[in-house]
Amino acid sequence: MHLGQRNLGQLALCGWPGLARLWMRGSWSALALAIGFSVLLNIALVATFAWPTLLGDTFPAVAWPIIIVIWVISVVVSYRMIGSWSSPPVMAAETKVAEKGEFLKENESDTLFNRAQGEYLKGNWLDAESLLKRRLHHNDRDVESRLLLATLYRHTRRLELARAELASLKRFDETIHWHFEIRNEYELIRQIELERLDDQPNSNQETLHPSHVQTKLNTSLDQ
Repeated sequence: MHLGQRNLGQLALCGWPGLARLWMRGSWSALALAIGFSVLLNIALVATFAWPTLLGDTFPAVAWPIIIVIWVISVVVSYRMIGSWSSPPVMAAETKVAEKGEFLKENESDTLFNRAQGEYLKGNWLDAESLLKRRLHHNDRDVESRLLLATLYRHTRRLELARAELASLKRFDETIHWHFEIRNEYELIRQIELERLDDQPNSNQETLHPSHVQTKLNTSLDQ
C-alpha cells in the first residue's frame, strides 16, 4: 500500500511504537511495547535533562541509542503493516473455520465407526449397518468398516452379503494386515453353511453336500 492510500490518522499512529497495532487490533503485546517505550523514554529524559546525576552518564549514553533503534524499527513495521491491521481479520477467521470444517470432516468417519461398534456390541444390527454404510460412503477403502459389516451380515445370517463384502476386500492392498481376520470370517461363514446343511432334508443332501461348501470356500479364498 502506498503513502497516498494511508490517511493522516494512520500515519500519526505509526509515530509511537505499538500504538498503531494497539489502536487497530487491541493487541496486548502492542500495549506492552507502547508502555515500555514510554517508561524508557521518560527515564532517559529525566536522567539526561532534569536530574543528570540520578543514573550517571552511562545510562543516557546507552538508553538513547536503544530508544532510537526501537522507534525506527517500530515506525517502519507499523508503516508497512498498518494496512493489514486496519482491515477486518476476515481471512484469518475464514481460514480457521475452513480448518475446523476439514478437521470435523476427517474425524467424522472415526466417529461413525466408533458409534457403529457401540451399536454392534449392543446388538442393534440395523443402526450399526447404517452407520457402517455411511462411513464407507466417506471412504470406500475402509477395511475395518467393511470387515465389521461382513461380520454383521454373518451374525444376521445374510451370508451372501457377508461373502460379497469379504470378496470386495481383495481389491485393496491394505487387507494384507487383515489376512487372518478375513480367513476367520470365511471359516465362520462355512460353519454356518454346514449347520444349515445338517438341517436340510435327506433328499437335498446330494445337491447340498458339505464338500460343495468346502469347494466354494476354497474358491473364494484363492481368488
